[in-house]
Amino acid sequence: MRKFKILTAGALALVMAAPALAAPDGKRGGYDSAEPMARADVIAKVDARFDKIDTNSDGVIDAAEMAAHRETMRAARAERLASMSDEDKAKMQERRGMMKQRWAKRGGAGSDGARSEGTKGGWLARIDTDGDGLITREEFAAPMLRRFDRMDANNDGIVTPEERSAARAAR
Repeated sequence: MRKFKILTAGALALVMAAPALAAPDGKRGGYDSAEPMARADVIAKVDARFDKIDTNSDGVIDAAEMAAHRETMRAARAERLASMSDEDKAKMQERRGMMKQRWAKRGGAGSDGARSEGTKGGWLARIDTDGDGLITREEFAAPMLRRFDRMDANNDGIVTPEERSAARAAR
């Protein structure tokens, strides 16, 4: 059960990162960071991601759906890697190395980027608030909305590029 939670947490992390990695025109997560983003836009994006993973449309993400989505993401990544130039592959590896270093500094991952055993399920354990092993839409959305609310310094429901920069600098 513990391995399942750790694997699921990793898969969910990939799910969250995948749109940023595959974003067209250099946009992260499908949005332009130079433009303001409304809370309603975040909710719509979270709902779209949730619906993509919840293939049986039962309102929860279970182990089978996560496994299927994880395989889809692996296949898409392998396809992207195969089409990349050596220079682009090197840049991607450099970015991944920097990301792993940030994870290690935060204490949520080892120096190799893997979750440490002491995190007790890591992200999945934090997102699955009722501990039933199923992720509801509300559980899935909560971390992203908390992050949005932290960035929205004036609480107007819109994160401007300035608020985004200030939140990044504060981290």
